[in-house]
Amino acid sequence: MATQLGPKAFTIDRLLAIFYAILDEKVGLTCNLLAQISTLIHLKFLNFASGEGTAMDGSARLQCTVRMTFIVHIGKMVGFNVRQYLCDFF
Repeated sequence: MATQLGPKAFTIDRLLAIFYAILDEKVGLTCNLLAQISTLIHLKFLNFASGEGTAMDGSARLQCTVRMTFIVHIGKMVGFNVRQYLCDFF
């Protein structure tokens, strides 16, 4: 199972594609949205895996640093069922 190997690195484009896929209402790419990504990096929820520079650089790759239990807990707090979108974790 792929999840036993740990979190994989991903690009900002991939992160945004997932965000837009699960969002009910469509919103444009705004400074506020990009600032939220920077906040996740600052809080150490995401780390640079490669291309360390700025998060908005197209070559930057990020990696999630928090455990699945934390992600599920936060999802419950905001009314979002994380398990619904992940097939190989549960």
